[in-house]
This record gives sequence, C-alpha cells and structure tokens, in this order.
Amino acid sequence: MSHKSKFAMKIKDIKIFKKTLKKLGIEFTENDIAQMYGSQTEKARIAFKLPGWRYAIAVNDDGEIIYDHFGSEYDSFKHLGKTVQAYNIAAITSKANQHVSTYYQNKLKDGSVRLVLEF
Repeated sequence: MSHKSKFAMKIKDIKIFKKTLKKLGIEFTENDIAQMYGSQTEKARIAFKLPGWRYAIAVNDDGEIIYDHFGSEYDSFKHLGKTVQAYNIAAITSKANQHVSTYYQNKLKDGSVRLVLEF
C-alpha cells in the first residue's frame, strides 16, 4: 500500500531552496534516493528530513515535493509548512530585490507572513 503524497506546490528555484534549508539548519543530500514506507523509494534532486518525520522528503527534478508522513509524529507536518513558507519568502524577496525599492514582512496572528512591497 502506497503512502506517498505530493505537496500542493513545486520548488521552482532549487538554489534558493537549498539556501533556505541551510538557513533553517536542515541537513539535505543531493541526487539521492529517498527511502519511504516499505520498499518504496523516490529519486530526489534534494532529500531532507524534518524533525518528527520518519522518512525523508524528496524534491524531484520537476520540483515536486514527494513525502510519506506515515509513522511520523502527529504534529510534525507543521515543519513542512514552515519550511515551504520560508522558501516562499526567500523566493519572493529574491525576485523583489530586482524590482522594488523596499519591502518588509509582517507576521500575522495565525503565524502566516504578509510581505509588503514598495515600488
């Protein structure tokens, strides 16, 4: 029985994603095979493991995030959300630096982040 799932977004800039993982202190391997439930594997351009996760998470050549959360700690999925959020902020601000005069971040009560860009 398969437990693999795909996250709803793709990683479009692998260099920014690797910088994000490093900044967050998350170890990763490149061009690896991510082991998942049973004998299942996923070819990974980047493979990384988050706190509380039983299996590594794979980002494949198409930027898809493939994961198997089976057997992981029940509240550990939030770590993937925070990692993706940090990547999104890094990717947006990287592009914003090319087109805007200034930007800043507001952290909202629900934990999300609002980016304010000034042209």
